[in-house]
Amino acid sequence: MPETISGFKEGMEEYHQEMLQLAHRLIGAIALSLHLPEDYFYKLQKKPISIQRLLHYPPQSGNITRDEIGIGEHTDYGFLTILAQDSAGGLQVKNRAGDWISAPPIDGTFIVNIGDLVQTYTNDKYISTYHRVINTSGKERYSFPFFMDMDFDAVVEPVSTCVSEQNPENTKLIPVVNTNIVAS
Repeated sequence: MPETISGFKEGMEEYHQEMLQLAHRLIGAIALSLHLPEDYFYKLQKKPISIQRLLHYPPQSGNITRDEIGIGEHTDYGFLTILAQDSAGGLQVKNRAGDWISAPPIDGTFIVNIGDLVQTYTNDKYISTYHRVINTSGKERYSFPFFMDMDFDAVVEPVSTCVSEQNPENTKLIPVVNTNIVAS
């Protein structure tokens, strides 16, 4: 952490606390959407694992290969990601047809990704989205992802409202994705 930048540490700690509060509200909304009590997931997130990153992507040009991509195709393995990005853009998501589409930044907004844990808890009702970053803006790109997971000892299994005779419990393992990050 840059100790020479006045207020940097305090600013990052305040931002982290704000993201925890926002994530808490979003998690309640996910529970309600599944016909569960709003506080259903809170008991699994009393001391959640949370990570805040500050990412830099240098500009890229020409025919970009998989080895040069800013961050390769992946899903987020945790529960929820809240992403703040600058105006450079570069985030792409894969739609259900398998096409890559741009997710351009909109001032004053966040992008929220549900992760593989939500997919598991919802028994594939909600699917984590594949995404990647290719910075062809010609300028430096910065993003600030905040990752919210469960408590270290939380049990991860489909919730009862997402399992039925027509939709039996999916027993597949949560996929582990190795991303090829070129951010500095």
